[in-house]
Amino acid sequence: GRGRCANGFQMAAGATSGDCASFAAGGECQSQSTCCVPEPSGPSRSFRRSADPVASFAAAEAYCGDSGLARIDSAAENALAAEACGDAVCWLSFRDPSLGGHWRWPGDELPLYTNWNGEYKQPGLDDNGGEREPYSTLNTRGTLWTRGSRTDLSVLDGTWFDAADLGTAHALCNMPLEDAPPRPPPPPPPPPPPPSAPLPPGSCPRGWERGGSKCYRLIGRASQAGCQDMCAAALPGAAGPPVGGGAGGAGLVCIESRAEQDFLRATFGRVGEGCCRWPDPFIGDFGSDQSCCTWSGLFQDPSADSGFRGDAAAGWDLWRAGGCDSGFRAWSRGEPNQWGGLEEDCALLFGPGEGWVDVGCGGEYRCLCEVALARGPLDAAA
Repeated sequence: GRGRCANGFQMAAGATSGDCASFAAGGECQSQSTCCVPEPSGPSRSFRRSADPVASFAAAEAYCGDSGLARIDSAAENALAAEACGDAVCWLSFRDPSLGGHWRWPGDELPLYTNWNGEYKQPGLDDNGGEREPYSTLNTRGTLWTRGSRTDLSVLDGTWFDAADLGTAHALCNMPLEDAPPRPPPPPPPPPPPPSAPLPPGSCPRGWERGGSKCYRLIGRASQAGCQDMCAAALPGAAGPPVGGGAGGAGLVCIESRAEQDFLRATFGRVGEGCCRWPDPFIGDFGSDQSCCTWSGLFQDPSADSGFRGDAAAGWDLWRAGGCDSGFRAWSRGEPNQWGGLEEDCALLFGPGEGWVDVGCGGEYRCLCEVALARGPLDAAA
């Protein structure tokens, strides 16, 4: 069975039981073994980069001198290395001189951490047109060959690539953390936006149409309940429910008078065009047009009727928007009627004769929303 590393140490990346005889025996590997390395406790080094590319891997080692070419033992160190390298390609001291897949840091030390690029299957075998690639870089620019197919790459995300000994990379050198330049403090968070100023008295939010003491707007198509939600979401900052307004301050229209009905019909109903009607074979009318059918907030108590049972005209005293208790009605002739025994529990505007009709609540028709004039912090006035 497999052994384990002593406390404070972990198995090195890429190590196998063959790297440590006591693993095979199930014993405990110690720190001096080649299979266990110290557990990281944050970055132990920082990095600096040469200003220009160097001629070769050996030149990069010479440039770094005693500080050594970059070695990376943790994700935290990789982040520092990527920051120091920037948008360049930088040499690492990680090598596989035998080209046998035995990558080591200087001193033949196994890696504690690796960050090979997975998208391009690094380290790759024969991905450079036959060129030997015993070295590694952080980032890459160049050509990748896969089964004779060429891909031009520019990957600058801090991942690692195997590389040939070419003079296109910068030297990335180890540097003690205490010698690293101080990091600038993070910028302060942006201040919160100032609260919206209340609208002047008698003003409507931008895009809304004034009529009497209310503002109106058509907003999309949905079921009656869906339209109520869309109206409430249209002015999330509105304060308090006006007459006919629901949560959020806006709601489906709550019509309170003949004057309001006539205004809405003239403004939103395309008067005289018969744009909200269905075929009526009993009178020989086979035309159909629902282009201007528009939800009001009125709906029927579901217990008032069912199919052909009950009273189709009873229970019409509920409104989708909170705060509405209007008793005004403007039904078209013969409405409401639970036509054909269908469940028609919601009221549409602009039906035959420009009155109201009862229909099923799930149909998708226009949403006509209202909000009271200048109530609370709304959008800028039109």
